[in-house]
Amino acid sequence: MSIVTIEQLIGHGHFFSKTLLNVDDFVRYANERGLRVSKERLERLEQIGAFLPQLRIRWPKIKIKLRLREDGEGHDDLGILRDGEEWAGELREEHGSFLWWDKDAIEWLLKEGMLWRPMAAEFQPWETYKDEEGWWDVYSYYSIFQTLSLSRCLECLDIGFNLETLVDWSSDDGARWVNDWKGHAHYIITSTGEDSTHRAAELCQILSSRYLPYAQSDGATITVPNPDFFDWSSFRREWKPEEFLKTIGLSVDDVTRAWQTVNAQRHFHDPLFKWRDFVDFIRPSQKEQLGGAALLGQTWRMMERILNLFQKDLSGDSNYEFDGAPEDKEAFYGKGILNNDLRYLEFLSNRYGVNPRPKLLLVVEGNGEEEQLPRIASELLSPSFSKLRIATMNISGVGEIRRLARLIDHYHSLQTIVFVVLDNENNADEAKAKLCRTRSRWNPNRSITKEDYFHIWNKNIEFDNFTDDELAVALTRVSSNRVHFSPEEVAGCRARFGHGRDQLSELYTNKLDYGLQKTQLLKVLFDIAIEEPEGNLEGRTFRRPVIDIVLKIQRIALRNHQPSHLDAWQKTQDSDWLGNPLS
Repeated sequence: MSIVTIEQLIGHGHFFSKTLLNVDDFVRYANERGLRVSKERLERLEQIGAFLPQLRIRWPKIKIKLRLREDGEGHDDLGILRDGEEWAGELREEHGSFLWWDKDAIEWLLKEGMLWRPMAAEFQPWETYKDEEGWWDVYSYYSIFQTLSLSRCLECLDIGFNLETLVDWSSDDGARWVNDWKGHAHYIITSTGEDSTHRAAELCQILSSRYLPYAQSDGATITVPNPDFFDWSSFRREWKPEEFLKTIGLSVDDVTRAWQTVNAQRHFHDPLFKWRDFVDFIRPSQKEQLGGAALLGQTWRMMERILNLFQKDLSGDSNYEFDGAPEDKEAFYGKGILNNDLRYLEFLSNRYGVNPRPKLLLVVEGNGEEEQLPRIASELLSPSFSKLRIATMNISGVGEIRRLARLIDHYHSLQTIVFVVLDNENNADEAKAKLCRTRSRWNPNRSITKEDYFHIWNKNIEFDNFTDDELAVALTRVSSNRVHFSPEEVAGCRARFGHGRDQLSELYTNKLDYGLQKTQLLKVLFDIAIEEPEGNLEGRTFRRPVIDIVLKIQRIALRNHQPSHLDAWQKTQDSDWLGNPLS
C-alpha cells in the first residue's frame, strides 16, 4: 500500500495539467504513444486491481443566481449563491472549479471527502460517476508517468494468438488451453497490480513539481512557471531532498531501483534508445511530433531524468546505463568534451552524419564561378555540391587571396577543407606558395594548407576550358546578337592575357559601349560544357579541365570524414591531410 499522500501527488499544483490527465485525455495520450487502451479497458483494469487512477475528485456543485434580461433574451449571471443567502429568482446548478495550487481548496475537498485515492476505496462502476445526462460527475486522473505501468500491464495481460495454430486444434485442445491460462490468470493479475512500475510512476509524479522543468528540457533552456503563480526558483532553492525522502518513507536505494525499472522498460521498448544522446538535444516541441513507441520513450526519458536528478541531489551521484557513465563517454569522445556541449554536439552530429558544416569550402574569385561550378556538378557530375556538403565562397578577385590565410587556417582547424580556384593573375602562384609554407596557428607542426588544395588556371577559367570559336559564339549570344564576335578577335584577347585588364571584357565594351556581364558569359559557356563535356580544337578532342577540377573537389569532400571524437580530430590535425608537415 502506498503511503504517498494526495497533497504530494498534486505537488504545488502548477504542473497538475501537465502530468495528471482525466480519463479522456489519458486515453488519447496513451494511444498517441502506441498503448492501445480504451475507457472501458481502464475501468476493467481498475476493477481487477491491475491498474488504477492516481486521484478521483467529485467536483462540488454550486448554484448560480440568474436574472431574466429585460428583453427576455437570456439571463444575466449574478454570481454564486452563498450559504445562508436568500434568493427568490432562478438558479443554475453547475460544477465548481478551483486552482490546483489553492491549498485551502485542496484541504476543503479532502475534508468533504470529494478528493480521494481510488486505491483507498472500493471499486464502483464508472456509470455511477456520471450524472443523469451522462456527463462526468466524478473525474478520475491518471499520471502521464503511469504509461510505464500501463505498458507493463498490457504486456502481461494481453495474449498473442496465431490463427494458423487454431486450424489444427480440436475443441478439447481449445478448452484445455483456456483452462490452463485461467489457472495462471489470477497470479498474473495480482503480480501486475504489485509491479514495481507502479511505484516508479508514483515517485516521478510526486517529484515533478521540483524536477519537471529540467526533465523536459533540451539542455539549453527550461520552461518555468510564471512567478506570479508559482515562484519555482524559490521553491527550488528551498527544496530539501533528504527531508522529502524521509517523508515518503523511501531510501536512496529505492530511488535507484525505480530508475532501473524505468531504464529497463525504456531499453526494451524505445526504438530511439540507442540514439538517446543525440535525441536529448532535440527541442521538446519537435520530440512531440514523434509517435507510437518513440514518443512513449520520451515520456519515460523524462522519468529517468526526474529520478536521476533526485538521486544526484541526495547522493551526488547519478545512475547510468552500461558504458554510459561520464568516464566511459570521456574515454570515447575525449577529455573535457562532455563539459563542452557545443563540441560534444559537433562530435555527435558527425557520428550520425547530420553535421551541416561543409566538408569542403570552395573559394572562387567571381560570381560566375560561384554559380557555375556547383551547377556543373548538379547537372553533369552528380552528386551535387550540397549533397556532398560542399559550400562555395566568392572572394571577388585574386587580390583578396592574401587575406585568406586566417580563414583557411580556421576552417582547417574545424576539418573543413578549403579548396581555392584562381585565375593566373596578380602573382597567384606566389600567394599559393606562401600559404603552403606558412605555419598554422592551430597546429604549428603543419602549414596552413597544401598544394593539392589549389588550382591556378594557366590563364583563366574561360581560356583554359573553351576554344576561341566557343568564346566568340558565347560573346555574341550575351550581346543578344547585337554584334558579331569572331574567333580571331578572341584569339587576340588570348594572346594579350596578363597585359592590363580583362581582355574579353575590354573587347566587349569596345564593341558595344557597355560592360560585359561575366556571369552571363559563364552561364552560356557552361551551357556548352554541360552539353559537350569534351571540346574540339582543330579536329582534336580535348577534355575540359574544369571537369577534372570538379571531380577532384568532389573526391576530396567524400574522403574528408568528419571526426566523432577528439582523438580522431587530433590525428587528422597532426597528419598531412590539411597541410604540409613542418619541422
